[in-house]
Amino acid sequence: MGRHEDALPYSQYAVLARPQSVLANSQVGMNHFFLGEVARALEYLEKAKQLDPSHFSHPQLVLAELHAQQGRAPEAIEELKDFLRRHPDSQRADQVRRSIEILKGMTGEQQSDIC
Repeated sequence: MGRHEDALPYSQYAVLARPQSVLANSQVGMNHFFLGEVARALEYLEKAKQLDPSHFSHPQLVLAELHAQQGRAPEAIEELKDFLRRHPDSQRADQVRRSIEILKGMTGEQQSDIC
């Protein structure tokens, strides 16, 4: 629905209630991502990935986007490759492979909105 500010307190409460919940951490990370709060997004998405790197919320995809937006193509590529290792038959696999190729050929500021 795009109401990320409204959703954030609920997601934060879920993390407080269940700090080891992959879904709660992933949702808070995505909320921060959509609110432009990069450091907080990275914190929660990394935790979600640490807890369960194969989780259905696919934290690697948002992490890749964050890295790409920051001009950190190698990190973005690694996240996308990790996603493919864990989900080789995903419906998103072809798009992720194209994103990797785009990242390999791009420079700095052009590296956003690729996932």
